[in-house]
Amino acid sequence: MILINVLGNSVAVFSVLMLTACLYFILSYFEYLKEEDKRLTKQTKLFAAITLFLGLGVPAVYELFK
Repeated sequence: MILINVLGNSVAVFSVLMLTACLYFILSYFEYLKEEDKRLTKQTKLFAAITLFLGLGVPAVYELFK
């Protein structure tokens, strides 16, 4: 039972970190878009999508198999 609580807390912290990283990448995306830097725009858009997926997907999978 304790292991499930620790794992649940870890998933919550991971989710918050990924959503914070997603916000950072979204803001960076708009900054690079304004500067017209195509390479960095592509990279930040990709990382924003990945971190959003991880931030929302990992807790959903955890709840599904809990």
